[in-house]
Amino acid sequence: MRIIETEEFTKWLEKLKNRRAQLAIGSRLFQWKNESMVFGDVKTIHGELKEARFHIDAGYRVYFAQKQDKIVLLVFGGDKSTQDKDIKKADALLKDMKEAGQW
Repeated sequence: MRIIETEEFTKWLEKLKNRRAQLAIGSRLFQWKNESMVFGDVKTIHGELKEARFHIDAGYRVYFAQKQDKIVLLVFGGDKSTQDKDIKKADALLKDMKEAGQW
């Protein structure tokens, strides 16, 4: 499975202060890539946008889209307290990528 990260997602993950959450997210993404499937606590937000939930401290979320079983686009991340704002940001990023022909 190919995993693509937006610049916004990469920056968010690198700046994440909670090391435990950072490691859990990195580990899950590694597993997705190696197992060639998305698994764990995942739900569809709407349309193509999905949310992977990590039950650590603030309740971290990773927003992504998927094409078939081959490509996962990591759009953005956040925690439960910023969920509504993060979903809007992820929607906007995904829309921009579609319009630019990048997704």
